[in-house]
Amino acid sequence: LYLGIDPTFSYKKEEVIHYPVIKLIPKPIETPRPFSYCLLTSKNSVGFLKGKVDLTKCITIGPATSHFLRKEGIEPLIECKVHTQEGMIEEIQKLPQESSFYYPRSSRARPLLASFLQEKGYAFQVVDLYDTVLQKPFAPPSLEEIKEIVFTSPSTVEGFFALYTKVPKGIKVSFQGPVTEKKYNVHIT
Repeated sequence: LYLGIDPTFSYKKEEVIHYPVIKLIPKPIETPRPFSYCLLTSKNSVGFLKGKVDLTKCITIGPATSHFLRKEGIEPLIECKVHTQEGMIEEIQKLPQESSFYYPRSSRARPLLASFLQEKGYAFQVVDLYDTVLQKPFAPPSLEEIKEIVFTSPSTVEGFFALYTKVPKGIKVSFQGPVTEKKYNVHIT
């Protein structure tokens, strides 16, 4: 059971029941100020920014985001080794201090990366690219024959627990990233 937006990077269609418990609502994109690097922390950002922002200057948070950028014929300048905002910060610290950043993100993104850029005195522009809202697109699937549940973000954890009271014993749970896993662990304790 895949709860995120798009399972095609990780799964074949016949392997997955796709039940997106979140929906992304795009926001108007203001023209970016000139920047050295675009910080892509979500694979979804690629589609929202295509044709509106220079994506040839991207630092991507991980392989899924890089994959969607490559589908547009663009190679990321840097792919973070650790696929979190903390990993993005590690990569930024290797760059010249005079670097400037365009940071499109979910309106629900953790504040860590923006706070780091501000604290270190970088020139940057944060843009809330989309809102993440919970949804129930159709009747939730029965969990009786599910072998694994894939949580792709903290929002998918919230969406799952808005529909189900618990994960039945014997079902494997997988997470895209430690922040998502931490959110899940808070829900089950």
